[in-house]
Amino acid sequence: MIFGAGPLVAIGTPGAAKIGAITRFPLNGTISESVGSMRFALNLKG
Repeated sequence: MIFGAGPLVAIGTPGAAKIGAITRFPLNGTISESVGSMRFALNLKG
């Protein structure tokens, strides 16, 4: 699983607190992604 936050999250730019998560399931190789926008991105960059 890979988590990534944008470069503007740390400086508090409005609307920049986005995070993306990407994973690949080992059994069938399916790739899945998700995007969120709560405090997790701020805490990750914090």
